Amino acid sequence: SGSSAVSTYVATMERIGARYEGNQVAEADDQVKRVSEAEIAAADAPLLNGYSPVAITQNRLWEKGSSELAVMYQGQIYHLTDEEQLKLFEADPERYAPAMLGYDPVALSADNQQVDGDIRFGAFFRGRLYLLSSEANRSRFIENPAWYAQEVYVLQVENNRSASVQ
Repeated sequence: SGSSAVSTYVATMERIGARYEGNQVAEADDQVKRVSEAEIAAADAPLLNGYSPVAITQNRLWEKGSSELAVMYQGQIYHLTDEEQLKLFEADPERYAPAMLGYDPVALSADNQQVDGDIRFGAFFRGRLYLLSSEANRSRFIENPAWYAQEVYVLQVENNRSASVQ
């Protein structure tokens, strides 16, 4: 029911708040920076498997980006298809980058686990791309996207994809 969902959400937020009471919150790296071929080679695969987040968000098209137009944002590497897309991404990365660093919001909510989302199970809500890890989780997300999109998580990014729910 709705009231049990709200009480579960409130309890989760209180638990997170109690855990971090008095702690300083580190600011996320919200800068977009160009990355070299060497940095790309040393990193994990780019988020979205190298597809351009701008093409996906603007046109709902899966266009492969170029490693020559690679950028890092919040610890993730993205490939863009051309200079125009690069400028759009640099101007407003939050609009184009997948929500929740590409983690599955259903797994975060239901299991308190960071599970990488998969481009095969993406869904849009309020103009943002959410990546889910399975068709079952995608269906759950689509049934109530506002619930999963409103969840607040502290994701600590360290060395690309290794992060933890706190």
